[in-house]
Amino acid sequence: MTKNYLIYYMQTVGIILVVLGHSFYQNMFNPLVHWIYGFHMPLFFFISGYLLHYTARRPLHQSVLWGWNGFVMKKAYRLLFPYLLISSLFFIPKIWLNHLSARPVEASWQGYAEMLLHPYHNVIGSFWFLPTLFLIYVAAMTLIKFRHHLLRKYGIHPLLVLLSLTVIHLCTPIDKLSLLNLNGAAHYMLYFTIGYYFCRYAIEKRLETHAWWIAPFTLLLSLPSCFGKTHFPYPLGGVCEGLIAFNGILMTISFGQLYLRHRFTFLHHLYGATYTIYLLSFFPQFIANQLLLHFVSLPWPATTLLAFVAGVYIPYYIYRWMQCHPKNPLAQSLTFITGQHSFQTKA
Repeated sequence: MTKNYLIYYMQTVGIILVVLGHSFYQNMFNPLVHWIYGFHMPLFFFISGYLLHYTARRPLHQSVLWGWNGFVMKKAYRLLFPYLLISSLFFIPKIWLNHLSARPVEASWQGYAEMLLHPYHNVIGSFWFLPTLFLIYVAAMTLIKFRHHLLRKYGIHPLLVLLSLTVIHLCTPIDKLSLLNLNGAAHYMLYFTIGYYFCRYAIEKRLETHAWWIAPFTLLLSLPSCFGKTHFPYPLGGVCEGLIAFNGILMTISFGQLYLRHRFTFLHHLYGATYTIYLLSFFPQFIANQLLLHFVSLPWPATTLLAFVAGVYIPYYIYRWMQCHPKNPLAQSLTFITGQHSFQTKA
């Protein structure tokens, strides 16, 4: 399988935006944070849908869904295992640090179950993405198999699929009390499916020759999101948020195509490390943003920069160390905990 450097670029830019968005602990309501939150998570669901088709070694309906080596078990190890294990390992320390935390947790079995079953209440806030993506993967593969066995020679037109998911997207608000974030899975399924069809029909290649004007145009269109969420009545508000998210995805694709066309390399060193950065960035950011501020008084630009650099590069160097010492017991343990069988990426 050839490496897809456009996806590498998009993953890298996406994780940079995630870490940057989490760095503004003292100044959360600023234009840059509003801009980032307008599209950075839909971007990751788009990438995941794209990779579902791109990494398939056979028609997806022929994939083994259940069983020890089935699709569901592999995704559970990749997504749910780190979610359960890392969250559980940090639960007790988070209780000890409740007095320093922006989101205290309840020190009880009920509090423990709450933070696992309701991902938005997890001790690591950004981990809501993991069970949400797992549910979307299982739903997508189940529907692909169901469609094949039910319709056989007849397909479902992509526009009909996207129209149905758009209705679901608009009718399913984000509910932070949703069990396993079922609401979130239904809400974000649209972006996942768009990514799947982008890869299936190679739409990004059709856009490549137009990247020189799509990139600045979509950047310009994204600027109003700096002022925060739209306050239009339903369903217009949801439509606007969806358009902002899709515009951000197109913007990332087009800037990535320009990055590749001009043979830039300044992001290359982060390629492959994005999942490790996502899983481990919380810890250095928590220290920089919350613990450090109780002992040292720093202006918000300094803490933001420190949290960003630590959030990206401490996990990055851990990843590189794991990569260079694959037989080290500690490296093997970290590889196991983070749901990474090996460092041979499929992207």
